Amino acid sequence: KERPDLEETKNNLVVTNAAMQKQLKEIEDQILRLLSESSGDILDDEQLINTLAQSKVTSDDIKVKVAEAKKTSEEIDTTREEYRPCAFRAALLFFCVADMARVDPMYQYSLPWFVNLYNRAIDDSEPAEDIPTRIVNLNDFFTYSLYVNVCRSLFETHKLLFSFTVCIKVLMGENLIDFVEWRFLLSGSALGQPSDTPNPSPDWITAQIWSSIRSMCMLPAFQEFEASFVENVDAWRAYFDDNEAHRATLPAPWDDKLSQFQKMLVLRCIRNDKVVQSFQDFVAEQIGQRFIEPPPFDLAASYRDATALVPLVFVLSP
Repeated sequence: KERPDLEETKNNLVVTNAAMQKQLKEIEDQILRLLSESSGDILDDEQLINTLAQSKVTSDDIKVKVAEAKKTSEEIDTTREEYRPCAFRAALLFFCVADMARVDPMYQYSLPWFVNLYNRAIDDSEPAEDIPTRIVNLNDFFTYSLYVNVCRSLFETHKLLFSFTVCIKVLMGENLIDFVEWRFLLSGSALGQPSDTPNPSPDWITAQIWSSIRSMCMLPAFQEFEASFVENVDAWRAYFDDNEAHRATLPAPWDDKLSQFQKMLVLRCIRNDKVVQSFQDFVAEQIGQRFIEPPPFDLAASYRDATALVPLVFVLSP
């Protein structure tokens, strides 16, 4: 779809190689037949000698063409390999969409629908002669196009969840999210035995908060967090009391030491009620503001996507 000329050349090479291999086999069979039918001195068999001479010329010619075809095929495969980041992004996003069925069984998206959407993105995204630029253009266009199309079928309460899931998948694909930290954000627990350090300020640090902090401190990036927290408990009290804790500055040195994602882990421990609000800021910062602003329903665009085999279904809910 992206380079139909290469695909056509590749297909032609497959057919040509098969034909040449078949011709070589026929020549070998003919020589073997003539040898088996020959009687007496084979040097006196003029037909056999002529066939052998002609077959050598033909065989050499075919071998040259096979070598050229192999080189061309390798060049095509190299060019196709340069588009692997697009395939990788598409695979990440497909399973991101497929996982929405776990949120609500009504969210079902087929592979043909996904492929069709990707083919449209190839046609509609900004072209570029430079392949790395083209890859960036295609990935950005398709990611947002998928977001818009999926949001059209989501309940309002699930749209931010989908945006956050897309963001996490993209960052994981770029190795920017540690899986163990991601698991902690989801479950609030980490593998290992937490310390038995006593609660430094039970008047505002609940048992649940302190348990979460001690568990978080088993993560590699937070090994010094517990001691720092105890030493600066008053500063952390101010963070706890902040009405916008999800945007508040962490007590030194953690605001500079942690990534934006890691700060959400701290927020999960201390102000769990602000985690969802932090999702919006995180998505906007990482992949763009437009991913937290679902577009209004566009009936005309939906109609253009429909076909005789793909109807529009309207689900009305309170």
